[in-house]
This record gives sequence, C-alpha cells and structure tokens, in this order.
Amino acid sequence: MEAALRELSETVAGLQGRDQIFPRLDAVLSPLAQYDARTGSDLVHTLQTYVEHGGALAETGETLFLHRNSVLYRLHRIKELSGIDAHDRATRLTLLVAWALSDASVLRQNAARSSLRPRSGQAHGSGQAARGT
Repeated sequence: MEAALRELSETVAGLQGRDQIFPRLDAVLSPLAQYDARTGSDLVHTLQTYVEHGGALAETGETLFLHRNSVLYRLHRIKELSGIDAHDRATRLTLLVAWALSDASVLRQNAARSSLRPRSGQAHGSGQAARGT
C-alpha cells in the first residue's frame, strides 16, 4: 500500500498544468492578501489554517490562539472580501488541493514519507521485543 501511495504522490507531483494553479490561487486570495497588507490582519493564514483543520473551529482557534468566535468573525470577513465560503466542504477541498499542488515540496515530502515507512511484515525497532515474541 505504501508503494501505491508513493506512486500516487509522484504522479500528482508530475501533473501537467500545475504551473497554472499558483497564479489562479493567487488571484482568488488576492483580496485577502491586499486586506492583510493594508490592515495587518491575518485572513489568508486564518483561511489556510481552517482549511488544513478540515473546517474545525476549535482546532483552528487553538492553533491561532483565538476564541472560536474570533475565527467565525474572520471567516465571515473572508467571505465578505473574497466571496470564499470556507464553511463549504467543496470549497475547502478545492483550496486544500490547490495549496498542495502549488507547493511541490509538500508532494515530495509525502512521497518520501511513504517510502520511508516499513512495509507490512517487516520488523522495525523493538516491536517484536516489546510484544515478547
């Protein structure tokens, strides 16, 4: 299974058209980035953190050291400024994939991680000793 995941990561990393994703993502996030630059807010980071946490308000708040109501306020502001509805699962998935595809290092790390995992049936470390076998 790990080999299949590594191959999938490598295939995704080599997809044609990946170079078009960053400019489009940049265009989508531009209103937020401009607002952040003008006001010193952190809406792009808030959105990215919320997306990475799968839309979990509490986890996002903990990561950003914000109360969940502050996260909700920022998400409302994000929607006002950019039209991005972060509560929509399909929107979050689109953003998550776009961020991952626009950052090839993420894909390389995933491929490397899956190739470093021990294959099933291979002993590693003291696993057998800990079980007493």
